[in-house]
Amino acid sequence: MFSFNSKDKTDIKSFPLFWRWDQNSDSDLSDEELTLIEPLPKSKAFELHERLMLEFKKLPERSPNLISSESPEVNKWLSESLLDDNFVFLSWDDSTAIRLPTSLFVIRYDDFCYPSSDDVFIYPESEAYLLQFHHSEIFTCDQLIDI
Repeated sequence: MFSFNSKDKTDIKSFPLFWRWDQNSDSDLSDEELTLIEPLPKSKAFELHERLMLEFKKLPERSPNLISSESPEVNKWLSESLLDDNFVFLSWDDSTAIRLPTSLFVIRYDDFCYPSSDDVFIYPESEAYLLQFHHSEIFTCDQLIDI
């Protein structure tokens, strides 16, 4: 199980992807929403990424549940895929990860998942699912545990 204590978070302004959400960007995130984003320290980001790689390698070879990020149904799909999890972790790589409320991710996913450049793991605190955003603008969802 991956554990994160919000006291471990780092300053958002020093987060490598902060430029995406600052006042000079095209982001729709409000100042209040920015305070809800908890950047993980590099050591925790690495630990999360290692966990995600293990989960990813265990996935069965089958077609996962998927949807285009351009679909008008994507917000509904994300809500249903993440069930009742209050928080999700997003991991871009082994040193870049955040924790944020699921509701914020669902309504603002395009501020976190950039087409053509990002491959992002989205991992709910329940660890029941592994979602991925592929740079080709596709979300996939694999169930990890029986619910």
